[in-house]
This record gives sequence, C-alpha cells and structure tokens, in this order.
Amino acid sequence: MDIQILIAITSLITSIGTIAAVVVALVALKADHERRKKQATIEYYNDISNNMTIPLRMAIKNTFGEAEYIISQPINSNDDKWKSNSTLQEKFIYYCRNMERFSVGILNSIYDFETFDRCAGNSTVKLYRQIEFLIHKQRRDSNNKSFCKDFEILYNKLCSKHNLLVDDRGEIIYS
Repeated sequence: MDIQILIAITSLITSIGTIAAVVVALVALKADHERRKKQATIEYYNDISNNMTIPLRMAIKNTFGEAEYIISQPINSNDDKWKSNSTLQEKFIYYCRNMERFSVGILNSIYDFETFDRCAGNSTVKLYRQIEFLIHKQRRDSNNKSFCKDFEILYNKLCSKHNLLVDDRGEIIYS
C-alpha cells in the first residue's frame, strides 16, 4: 500500500472521529442545557410557591373563611373582605408580579413549560381563576393594561393544553 493512501485514510478516519466527537459533545451539551432548564424551572417555581403562592392561598382562606373558601371560586373585588384586607391585597400583588416574571421566562423558553405544567399547572389555573377579576380590576385601576398579560397568556396556554373550558359561572369544565 502506498504511504500516501495510508496517510489519506488515516486523515479521513481522524476527521470522521473528530466530527463524531463534536456531534456527541453537542448532543451532551443540549441535554445538559435541557436538564438545567428543567431544574431552574423547578427551583424558581418552588421559591414562588413557598414565598408567594402558599401565603396568598392562606390569606384568601383566612379572609374568606373555611366554609366560603373554594380554590377556584372567583374573588369579587367589591367584597368588603377583600377591600378591607391590605395584607391580602399586598400578597396578591406580590404573587402576580412574580408569576408575571416567571411567565415571561416560560414564554421565552428560559424556563420549561412542560416541567411547570407537571409541577403546578392545574393549581395555577385554579388560582388564576380565583384572582382573575382582581387582575382585571388592577389593570383598570392602575391604568396598566399590561398588568399580568404574560401570566394571562400562560394561563390560556395551560387551559388550551388541558382542553379546559370555563362555564358561565366561572367553573372549569373539561372538554
């Protein structure tokens, strides 16, 4: 065998090996990126859940009482219990601002939609339904038409994924 052919074959094998190594590295890098994105989603939502969602749910429950508290029952912004409870109103604003940031992250693929849906999709839909009228009132009162718009888009995306519909009373029904 001619030495030049041997060098050409060796060079070709080296090139193929290098290309294969680059492909394997890219696949591993993408897999690691996806894993970190999912982990970041879980960690960030866990923080929101512990520091905003649970306190808001407890404040709603404590304000409206055990008997009246139904997780997806909309809160009426004209209810005196709502109007007179500045702590509940603060928790609502704090939750909304953080869910809006989180929603922006999900909608821009910084966080993972599927992971979030599995962690808290259904409970987020229910809580959104409960505070939806408050969100709309906040938009009107603050003259901030974009208040929680990305959160609303995320809510609609969750409803669409699960084929959720809402009846005339605001109750979630499954199609």
